[in-house]
Amino acid sequence: MFLMNTKYVLYSGFLITMAVLSVGCVEQSADKYKVFESSQALVEDLKARMPQLSVKDLQAKLENEEDVALIDVRTLKEFNNGSIPGARHISRGLLEFNVEKEFPEKTQEIVIYCEKDSRGLLAVEALKRIGYQNVKHLEGGWTSWKNDSLKDAVDELHEHEEHGGC
Repeated sequence: MFLMNTKYVLYSGFLITMAVLSVGCVEQSADKYKVFESSQALVEDLKARMPQLSVKDLQAKLENEEDVALIDVRTLKEFNNGSIPGARHISRGLLEFNVEKEFPEKTQEIVIYCEKDSRGLLAVEALKRIGYQNVKHLEGGWTSWKNDSLKDAVDELHEHEEHGGC
């Protein structure tokens, strides 16, 4: 009888220990992911944590012919309506599945952009999670690139007019 009670106590103790450990593991994995109040709060958090590159810095890299890969994560329709010269299109929904085919070297410098910020920041985080080490987000995305390019064109036009152009 004593032996049977000892087995019961040991077995019960084992089950209780396993239950406590299981709860601890569940709580630990739940803490691994921060919960945000909204998608905008998530984007703001990513903006603070993810490496960013300004339009001017990207333009300088492209002018210096640095080895930088550009990925446009907008929809194909958005991409076809205009994109940064040399950019490759991989829509946000397919990025994790297709990026390794297009860019197998995980140390290559990659700059990601979308229309403004949200999809691009999510894409940067996704690539970092699958091992890409030198990935950055273009601040302001396509909108900033386009606006900066228009500003440069207008400035160039005014400069031409000041020097006696037509």
